[in-house]
Amino acid sequence: MERVIPSEEVAYFLAEEGIVLLVNFEGKRFAVNNSLDQLEEQLDEHSFFRANRQLIINIKAVEKAESYFKGRLLLRTKPETPDDQIISSNKAAAFRQWLEM
Repeated sequence: MERVIPSEEVAYFLAEEGIVLLVNFEGKRFAVNNSLDQLEEQLDEHSFFRANRQLIINIKAVEKAESYFKGRLLLRTKPETPDDQIISSNKAAAFRQWLEM
């Protein structure tokens, strides 16, 4: 049975071992049938950002972005992701700009 989860309840989408997971703000995980590329095209760019190859994050799930090595950012999320999420130096400026929208 398919469930419909409103986008405002989505903290992030995470690609993990070939599966794309939707993680809500309660930390519950649901497998989705779309790729991150497909989701990126469908989601509101003011609310969601493609942080890296594994993660599309909701702006409300960003706890903080800390400076990291070589101009990259270390992303802290709520709920937390299983692994550290790094934003490349190429995307860091766009990410900071997105946070200020």
